[in-house]
Order: sequence, then C-alpha cells, then structure tokens
Amino acid sequence: MVSTPNIDIMKKILKLKENDNYCLSLENVTDFLEVMAHYLKTSEKGRHHLKENLFVMIELKESKYPFFLKIAEGLIDYGSGKMESANIIFIMDLSTLSEIIFGRLEVMVAVFSEKIKFIGDLYKMMYFLEIFYSSLDYSRILSKKERIPLIEVKEMKDLLEVFHIGSSIGAPHHLSSFFKLVSLYANHCKAEQENMMGREMVIYLRIKDIKIFQIMISDQKFTWKVEEPREFTLKIESNLRDFIDIIINGDPITSFMAGNLKLEGNNAIPDAIFFQDLIGNLLDFLGLRNY
Repeated sequence: MVSTPNIDIMKKILKLKENDNYCLSLENVTDFLEVMAHYLKTSEKGRHHLKENLFVMIELKESKYPFFLKIAEGLIDYGSGKMESANIIFIMDLSTLSEIIFGRLEVMVAVFSEKIKFIGDLYKMMYFLEIFYSSLDYSRILSKKERIPLIEVKEMKDLLEVFHIGSSIGAPHHLSSFFKLVSLYANHCKAEQENMMGREMVIYLRIKDIKIFQIMISDQKFTWKVEEPREFTLKIESNLRDFIDIIINGDPITSFMAGNLKLEGNNAIPDAIFFQDLIGNLLDFLGLRNY
C-alpha cells in the first residue's frame, strides 16, 4: 500500500525546476513514482485509473535495476527491481526522462526520435501517459498550461480505437489527429528524414463533402493544414470511410485500382506510392498493422 508522500519529496522535485536544474537523480525517479502513486490514491481522477491493471517497467541506462509501477486490483506498488509481468516497458536514459517530466520533451517525439524504446501495447501506453501527465499537473510539477502537447493523449486513444474497430467509427476529426501523428513521425524519425531528402510534394487531399487538406513535404519537413492549395503535385479525392481504410491499411494504390480513390498529377502513381510508404512506415513503427 502507498502512504501519502512526504512533502519534502514534492519540494525536492519542484526545487530542481525552480533552479533550472532539469536533471533528475536516480533517487528522484523513486520520488516521482511516489508522486504518481499519491495522485492515484488521493485524487478522484486518479482513483478512477485504479480500475485498470497496469504493470509498467522503466529501464534507465544509468541504473543497474529497472524501476516499476504496478496497479492491480485497485492497489499500487512501485520501486526498483525487475517485474516479470510488465505489460509496458520503457528503455531510455535519465536525461530523457528528466526532459519529459519537466516538459522539455514530448513522449511521442522521444519515441519517434528513438530516445525511448517502447515495448508493449500502444493503448496501454496511452493509458499510462494519462496517469503520468495528470500526476504532473496534480503535483504542480508540470501544469497543463505549461505543457503544449503536439498531440493529446486523448486524441491518440481515440485514434487507436479506429485502428482497433475499423473505419465504421471514423469521423472527420480522426483525420486531423492522424496527420498530427504523421507530422511527429516524419519530422523526428531519422530514417524518414532520409527518405524525404530531396522530395518536394504538395498534396491536395479532398475528402468529399467534408474537408480539403494541403499536405506538404519540403526541405525534409512534413506539414499539413485545412486549406485548398493553389498548386499541387498530387491530388487525392476520396470519401471519408475509404480514406480511413487507407490510413488503417496503409495502401492507397489498392484503393485506386478498386476505383475508391481518384489520383491526379504528372507523377501521381510514384507520389502516391511515396505517400503510401510514409503511412506504412508509421504503422510498422508503432505496430499498428492489424491492430
């Protein structure tokens, strides 16, 4: 069972932030786990999270033993030591964990840039991140106002439901969430940066009766916005459900051959294949194929 954390622990972590010393010690990691446990036990939102069993292990390169947080049957345990039953494993260095806790680095950016190696179910990871970021806000270590996420945890969970259930539950806002995710991946994954080298594309994406998107790949950057481009190298037209099927399966060419997708452009097929590969690489990276 977890007791109320010593107020000195809270002060110790907050002092690192106040002094602009954003590097935790290994001792601070256990302190932070206690802060998370305190949030789970004392806040209404935290107690709601106790309904889910969660076995998280954090392996830090500087530590001989991993750290763990265990939630099972409404009880909490945490500390240092190996946990055989872990369903989520994070592998990183102490500096990366420090940057994340103090809001200087987003978790998904760290995953895509391979500062974090993640093993386990992505939905479970999102559930853990809800607890993680809520405990930071609850303890005033990192408030919601201080943290401006590139993609919200709730958006990720909502998007994963579409991958799990299928396009039948797809909605227009899922497209925006997906393009946020693609942006994070393409702009922070070293391999994808190399793939985009020398590639200049403007994609006109029209989702019938819903929205028009402008997607750009230029100078090894992926950007998007809801706007009709004046010029384009590739035009894609589809209805919502068919395009979400493309997102889930990462295969626009098959949809084109089946007549469910219209492509236009001087190099329409090669450009569409490049776009297909980009989406497919993201799905493979996160293990979302056949999710």
